[in-house]
Order: sequence, then structure tokens, then C-alpha cells
Amino acid sequence: MAVTGTTRLLGPSDARAAATIDAEARAGDFLPSLGGDFLEVLYSQLLRGGSSWGHGMSAPSGELLGFVVGSIDSELVFQDLSPARNAPMFVATARALLKKPAAIVRMVESLFYTSRESVGDVKAELIVIGTRHDVRGGGIGGRLVEALAAEFVQRGIPRYRVTVKEKNEAALRFYARHGFEPASQFRLYGEGWRVLVADPAAQLAATGARAARAESP
Repeated sequence: MAVTGTTRLLGPSDARAAATIDAEARAGDFLPSLGGDFLEVLYSQLLRGGSSWGHGMSAPSGELLGFVVGSIDSELVFQDLSPARNAPMFVATARALLKKPAAIVRMVESLFYTSRESVGDVKAELIVIGTRHDVRGGGIGGRLVEALAAEFVQRGIPRYRVTVKEKNEAALRFYARHGFEPASQFRLYGEGWRVLVADPAAQLAATGARAARAESP
């Protein structure tokens, strides 16, 4: 059943809600394992605008139901988030590692993330997407991808990428339905990952065609 809501740009004040959704949606993954406080600081930085931004879908009551974060260049984003340059991230990272020292190995491995997922000149990226568990299957993910694609088109971005775990078959099917195609593979955190690429203009055209078919008698 389709979920009713409004799509909007997010800001740093949405960081806590985004962190809560991400912790639930990606439970067991590395970044959520660093704790809610770390995630909140991370999203407060990602949602400042500039090289990265977020779109969210809110219920009529104002609650955030799902979100997506995109970037024109994920390497720039990783540079901006580096604890060596970003004071809030330095503090959040230090606190997370004090609680979980073993995470430093994966933290170091994360520094090479963007170089491993490289697919030529495709620098723009869907960094993360998540929806609240109780509203999954209601079409929120598709609307968020559409909002992100529209932003990329507006910014003149011809193609963008997303990285997905090989074992996440549901996510792979979701992205295939929304026009993403396989581009490359790599390994990180001891797991296989796939890089998928999409044309945002083609995605919007496909969405428009589906809407027209649905309205036709």
C-alpha cells in the first residue's frame, strides 16, 4: 500500500531522525555499529549542503519516514568528513573508538572506500538510502530515488553510482527496477560489493512513462 507523505530537502536538524532510521535499516553494518551519537554527527555534516545533501519523505505529522543522501563527488565528501579536517567528526570518531577500539581497523579501511568503488568519470553518488521499518514497501524508496535523480539532472550530472553488498539481493532488485546497471565489483570489510550506475534523466523519463500508463483509461 502506497504511503502518503511529502518529499523535501533535509538539513542538519534532521540528523537525529536520519541516524535513527539508518541504525535500524542497516543494523549490523559498520557505521551503525559505531553508535547513534556518531551517526548523528555524521548526518549533521552530510546534510549541510554543498557537495552532499539529503532528501527526505515526511508524514503529514512531520515525522521523517525515509531519506536519501547524494553527492556530486563522494571523494570530496570523504575529504570533508576526514577527522583531520572536520572537528565535529574528530570528536565523534574519537569517542566511538574509545568505546570500540577494534573498529579502528575498519575505520582505516574505510579511508580507501572511494578508490575501490571507482568507475571512471562517474563521481556523483547515492551515498545512502533508508526507510523506517514500519513503512517499507510503500513506495518511499522509489520516490526518494526520483527526488535524487531530479536533483542530479538539475545540477547537470549525467550519471551517478551506488554501492551495494553482493549478498543484499533485495537491494540489488530494487536498484535494477529503478534503472541502475552493474558497473564494477570490489571487496571491503571482507565482503563483496557491486557498483551500479544510473542515468538520472532516463530514470525520470521512465517514472513519467509509468505515471502516464497508470493514468491512461
